[in-house]
Amino acid sequence: MSRHRPVGLICLVVTAALWSLILALYGVGAFYEVSSLLKHDPSKPEYYPLGYVLLVLAGGCLLVAAWIAATTAVDLWKFKKRGRLLAMTAAMILGVFTLLPIFSRALQGLEFWIAISIFSLSASTIYYLRLPTIRSQFQSQPSAERNS
Repeated sequence: MSRHRPVGLICLVVTAALWSLILALYGVGAFYEVSSLLKHDPSKPEYYPLGYVLLVLAGGCLLVAAWIAATTAVDLWKFKKRGRLLAMTAAMILGVFTLLPIFSRALQGLEFWIAISIFSLSASTIYYLRLPTIRSQFQSQPSAERNS
């Protein structure tokens, strides 16, 4: 049985897939940067060993975040509850991290409006995924439908 996918859900899937690719590229780039830094070139600055460890950890974290974003995209496409929960959690975290600089008045001008638009997008994502018509598509199906 094929379900009709709403346009908003398709947009969320595409966004999660694009974030997955971007995060994976940055993660691989961090590992590439560590490998190029390990080659001792007199013209390059020397870093403390902790810097190498932190770059490796950052690359690993970026690859884990890429995996989570890819899982979110696949699960949203397949109407799994886990994808809906992951998307709502990511939107909530993004919203909180944009609220902090907005209320601390650290942002002014264009940066302020960018933060407001990011917050409104994350809030609208949460609202959209909590709509009864969207939530009903993520309800668990009977075992007969799962096996087919």
